[in-house]
Amino acid sequence: MAEWTYGALLNTPRYKHVCGVLLFGDDENVNIIVAAGGMDAFGANLQTVEILLYSQDSLPEEDILAEGWQLGPSLPVPLSDAASVTTPDQKAFLVIGGNTDDGISCGSVFKLSCSLLDSFRECSWTKVEYELTPPSAKGLVVTLPASPMSDRRHPGARDCVKGE
Repeated sequence: MAEWTYGALLNTPRYKHVCGVLLFGDDENVNIIVAAGGMDAFGANLQTVEILLYSQDSLPEEDILAEGWQLGPSLPVPLSDAASVTTPDQKAFLVIGGNTDDGISCGSVFKLSCSLLDSFRECSWTKVEYELTPPSAKGLVVTLPASPMSDRRHPGARDCVKGE
């Protein structure tokens, strides 16, 4: 029977955050575990992202406890209660919807991708054209086979990023 063991602790305790795993490196033997957004102990939305690297070529406890969680690129906006999914090729991580600092649900979709360099510091967020309509928080997302997506924006869509 498998047993649970404690791993590395996050630098910033958080809840209502999203998590995912990406493949990284030229030979795709490194996993990037992502913990993004959420709320801190005082109930404030977080914009911070933490990243944990481990190699598929060694036991996870060897890598995870050696390096620990490191700060990654911040989300474009502070978010909690978002949904998330890793793309089928495991090269990008999507954060979808969520609640903003003003407590309003938004429909924005943000994508974290990393270049195939030697450092996860080459990861960055971009805003995806597609949006949730209506805006939503506390959602559930699953990956589906590739299909054409509509480029049309719903008139009720609300961006999370001010001025857009």
